[in-house]
Amino acid sequence: MVHKIDRSVYDLKDSAQAQTGSVGDVLNTLPSVSVSPDGSLNVRGTGSVQVLVDGKPSASYRGANLANTLQSASANGIAKVEVITNPGAEFRTNASIIINLVTKKSSGQAPAGDLVVNVGEGGRSNGSLSGSGGIGRWTFSAGLNWRHDHRMSIARTDRLVTQDDGGFGSHMNEVYRISSPFDIRVYDAGMGYAISDTDTFNLNGQVATRTRPRTTEDRIQFLDAAGKMITDSVTHGDGPQHFNSRSLTATYKHKGSHDGETLTVQARHEEDDNLQDFRFVEADTLPLLMARDYRRSRVEHPRINELSIDYIRPLGTDRQFKAGMEFEVDREAASTYSAEIDTNAGAEIVDPSQTNAFWSQQTLSAAYADYQMPLGKWTVEGGLRLESLQTQLRSTPTSPLFSTRDTEWSPSFFFSRTLSEKSKIHVSYSHRIDRPKPNQLDPTPQNLDAQDVYIGNPGLKPQQTESIEAGYDYTTKQFSFTGAIYSRQTHNSIVDYAYYRDPEDTVLVSSYENADHGAADGVSMSFDLKPKGMFRYNVSTDLYYNELEASVAGILTRHSGVSHNIKASVTFVPSRADTFQANLQLRGKALTALGSYSGVAGLDLSYSRKISPRLKLVVTAQDVLKGAHYYHRNDTPQYYDHTYAQFPSRILFVGLAYKLGAVRPSG
Repeated sequence: MVHKIDRSVYDLKDSAQAQTGSVGDVLNTLPSVSVSPDGSLNVRGTGSVQVLVDGKPSASYRGANLANTLQSASANGIAKVEVITNPGAEFRTNASIIINLVTKKSSGQAPAGDLVVNVGEGGRSNGSLSGSGGIGRWTFSAGLNWRHDHRMSIARTDRLVTQDDGGFGSHMNEVYRISSPFDIRVYDAGMGYAISDTDTFNLNGQVATRTRPRTTEDRIQFLDAAGKMITDSVTHGDGPQHFNSRSLTATYKHKGSHDGETLTVQARHEEDDNLQDFRFVEADTLPLLMARDYRRSRVEHPRINELSIDYIRPLGTDRQFKAGMEFEVDREAASTYSAEIDTNAGAEIVDPSQTNAFWSQQTLSAAYADYQMPLGKWTVEGGLRLESLQTQLRSTPTSPLFSTRDTEWSPSFFFSRTLSEKSKIHVSYSHRIDRPKPNQLDPTPQNLDAQDVYIGNPGLKPQQTESIEAGYDYTTKQFSFTGAIYSRQTHNSIVDYAYYRDPEDTVLVSSYENADHGAADGVSMSFDLKPKGMFRYNVSTDLYYNELEASVAGILTRHSGVSHNIKASVTFVPSRADTFQANLQLRGKALTALGSYSGVAGLDLSYSRKISPRLKLVVTAQDVLKGAHYYHRNDTPQYYDHTYAQFPSRILFVGLAYKLGAVRPSG
């Protein structure tokens, strides 16, 4: 790990998880970062995290796509991960914390490439094939990345609905099972041309296809206050899910007359086509023996066009000026379809109340400036970013256009001082604005199933976060320590919640609301010990106090508590060719607006052997302790429920990595 003035950088060159695992598997090994079994991302007690790819946002890593991508995308194309807990002015303000995935890039003109193949139990497999080379002023690269996997989960929920007199009324029991195989293919190609000694042009394209068919079984029983069963039903569902994307990026870079001076102009287009189409068959045994056949589908077409200009000018020792502009238009057209199926007639009867089209457009204009300079024994960096975001949406084809515009200033400051050749201290501050997403604003009801409906909140306000951090780093050849204390205060936190419209209703309404106040205060530490001999040790701890106070649906809730995120690894290197490693993860409970999630534990083992300068063997065992399970609790004046969810994920992978052509590092 390398700590810079504004970020921590983790090199994945020697990571076994990076060769065989998913992006989520790799992130779970990093200090302060956790990815839950269902794909939820959390850093230092907050889920306000944005994932970037090479410094730019991607539709695959945001919104509802984020969890699926973290669980399914292969990590063997990632060279480094940057964790930015106090982002500077160059980054968009729509998250408190940023994780930047830096992809592998080959250099040089000699033909070279890499072939990685991993095989796991249950027919699982993943791998990649990449190559690059050059002729004269031209360079070329191409790659293929694939992954076939299968995930399952089972969740058991007990819910008690509160009556007006404070006693419990109806009681619901639910057992929900999901089985979901998935296949991913990612094709990318690029070319570069050196216009002159100071000017280069690069063009990169990517096409990704992701299929994730899903089969579900949902058994729900309702009982009255006396414990007598009222209804008993089992619903089976199945259908395809497709998440396909295409992107094209053009980059022009000019090197100025001063050492390190650069001007970068980048234009990017990305478009996605997402489909979810499920058919459900519900069989009721109580109160009457009956069956129901229905269909639910959703199609989404997001389109992103972006232009950015970034300028960097060093001004001498420890002095640097950065400035830039960014313009983006993000459009999304989505449609939902709902119909009852008449099996006798073989016809679908459309439900117009649940069939509609949704359109949104977000237009971003931003500019920033950042200056770094020495101030006595300190190095100081200050930045200011101005963002203006216009959001327009139409929840149905005939509904009026909803439009909002929000303009905000976001300052950031970084202070660093070198105490000796081995130690330094740093202090940072940032102000972040996390604005509502279009789907969070959409007030059109969406029936997820017979018992759950989602309704957006057009009155959501931007979430405001103030964050300050102070840290100390100490590094020698055999030992390194990084520690920090931090405090994060959040106002108008955007939280999800669920409620009943009235006590007799059996349909749970999910929506978003602005919480009154949120806070996280904690301390993080990381120790890396490399004594003489064959063992290496790393331990990281993140201990924090979390608080969330919200008034949602007229219900005042306040949750607080102490939690932790502990990572420990032991590496055994008996020879230059062999490496054994064990990684342990212990995550404490996480707060929600209405309750909490319990902690999660995990243990991964790996072995790698360098068979030759070109060939490497890697064996990994994931979730050896079968720790991928958690409890989820909601406690409100309306109802109390708890859910126990299991995610079987103990998997063994065996893989080979082979270097083709010229043997040179990529990164």
